Amino acid sequence: MDCSVEGKVPVEDFLTIRKELEAYSEELTQRNWLLLATKVEDEESRLKASHLFQQAQAKGLAISAATGEGVEDLRGKIFELVQKANLAN
Repeated sequence: MDCSVEGKVPVEDFLTIRKELEAYSEELTQRNWLLLATKVEDEESRLKASHLFQQAQAKGLAISAATGEGVEDLRGKIFELVQKANLAN
């Protein structure tokens, strides 16, 4: 979820996406997912990311492509999720 846009509330976007996904396919909502806060490059965006994770009641990752912050954590998490999916199949 984009945490950089002034005036936007990322948790509202998150809830909209989850609601649309549920309307499309209940099965998809049951799959593993990763909450990602993007463009987290200043204190305001860090606060938005923290609020997003709290309101979504989910652990998530905050990243910045511009600074590289959190990108290694994201790679590790993706690797972990892929490994779990492969073991399940």
